[in-house]
Amino acid sequence: MCLSKKTWSLILLLFILSVPLHSQDEQLHASNVHFYFNPDNNELIVVYDLINTSPLESYEIELLFIDGLNQIITPTTVFGDVGQNVQGGENKRIVWNIFDDVESLPESARPLIRVVSTKTRPIDPTLAIIMDQMQQGTKSSSQFEMKREGALIGGLACGLGAVACGFKANEFIKEKKLADNLEDYNRAGENADKFYTLTYIMGGISAASIGYSVYQYIRRGKANKQTRLSLLPGLNNEFILSFKADF
Repeated sequence: MCLSKKTWSLILLLFILSVPLHSQDEQLHASNVHFYFNPDNNELIVVYDLINTSPLESYEIELLFIDGLNQIITPTTVFGDVGQNVQGGENKRIVWNIFDDVESLPESARPLIRVVSTKTRPIDPTLAIIMDQMQQGTKSSSQFEMKREGALIGGLACGLGAVACGFKANEFIKEKKLADNLEDYNRAGENADKFYTLTYIMGGISAASIGYSVYQYIRRGKANKQTRLSLLPGLNNEFILSFKADF
């Protein structure tokens, strides 16, 4: 049976709507920023986490304070995890000898941690190869998860569309039975055939997509093996690196 342009347009629209959208990767930034005052040494301590970082990179960090009037205070007598060559991680600390720079700090002032620049630091060649393999494996795994989840969500969406088309086709069948004239009878029959066709098409897409997702999930589970490596050259002996590798 030949389908009209309107019917094919409806199929295409439903297929496009079934494709999931994925957000971009989070950008490097400081989080959990807070501060407290140490009266014994007249020091202000700023604590923060530098997340979404790479062990192969170091960062230039700048500390600012912004008050309620959006005026910027730039501490200069600072040390700790600030300036150049700062590594990523949690509970990073900056110590500010506050009274060397200002007489007082407004109560409304809040710290702002800026990542000014990023640079790749020199590393052991063996570690560079291993970290590159880890990043490739993580990227491959992430892409696989997106495809599998996309197939599953698309399959479920098409399944719901098939059910909706099935109900609509049944409504036209009822109209066909209640038709008072030949024109209404033929029109209801044609519409019912169109929606039944949509039901079969979308049901097939749904079954194929969900089946693919389940198959890939089982196949991936069998392929993954857990491997542990102890990276001793140039590293602390207590540092153990674990990652998943596909064989």
